[in-house]
Amino acid sequence: MSSRIRFVTTAGAVALGLLCGPTVSALRQDVTLRYRWTKGETIRYRIVQQSTTTISGIPGMGDMAIDQSNAQVFTMVADEVTPERTTLRQVIESVKMEMSSPMFALSFDSANPDSGANPMNGMLKSVVTPMVGASFTLVMAPTGEVQRVEGLSKVAEKMFQNVPQDPAMAGILDGLKANLSDEAMRSQFAQIFAQFPNRPIKFGETWTTQVSATNPMLGGLITSLTSTLKAVEGEGSDRVAKIATGLTIKQDATKPAGANPMGMTIQMADGTGDGEHVFEAGSGRLRSSVIRSTLPMMMSGTGPDGTPMSMKTSVKATTTVEIVQ
Repeated sequence: MSSRIRFVTTAGAVALGLLCGPTVSALRQDVTLRYRWTKGETIRYRIVQQSTTTISGIPGMGDMAIDQSNAQVFTMVADEVTPERTTLRQVIESVKMEMSSPMFALSFDSANPDSGANPMNGMLKSVVTPMVGASFTLVMAPTGEVQRVEGLSKVAEKMFQNVPQDPAMAGILDGLKANLSDEAMRSQFAQIFAQFPNRPIKFGETWTTQVSATNPMLGGLITSLTSTLKAVEGEGSDRVAKIATGLTIKQDATKPAGANPMGMTIQMADGTGDGEHVFEAGSGRLRSSVIRSTLPMMMSGTGPDGTPMSMKTSVKATTTVEIVQ
């Protein structure tokens, strides 16, 4: 009887090994991850950025939190494809923005642009509306390296050229401008679109990439991304790679910030973050990604009444990307 039990147990183990063998093998095989495009091909993505900015030390106000949300749907069109790079035209389909604090609340949704009679909403509408239908160009290597972004700065010029000066909106508009430059967008895409080594990657292997950009309010920034291949699942065209990412953001002392419109001096401490990427290895597409970051800063200057000001600020942000079917 015991011999029969041993036989059944052994046979079961062998069968299980045969069933599981290919999957385990797939997890351990080296994998080459590349973005692949054909000329004229299109794909739609949704990017959602959510952040909470906590400010402490405002004279007479104590601590204050500002919540922001920015959602965009855009189409990527492969206008030119070579073995070295792909030129992608980004067409912005829709924009939805929301911002709230103890002092104000404003919102804009391109799907319902006339909602809300708040004057601040009207100003936001006049700024954001030109984005819808606008396009810019992104050039990406097969490894995911974002080589350059062109045209977004020109879109931003049109957005702000007829906006009247309003001290109440100055800080908000300056923040929008800072995020709508070619440099800022190149840095953002470099973080949310996974970048791979130009060679096969082993399961569990870690690699590092750096992105340098200039922010008008913070000066030069260096973002270092450390990525680790955590899993490879499926076979053939259904093969999917899962990648974990950690990041640090540091100021580049060789590229100080220019004059600050608010008259404040901003000193940034090192930012940190983490995230995950899901990459369709079979089709050469980013399926989704999540990046979380924390950016601490100190702002100092002189208030309107001449009183010295020193404010501690922390920005916690989450950026998600997903394919829109």
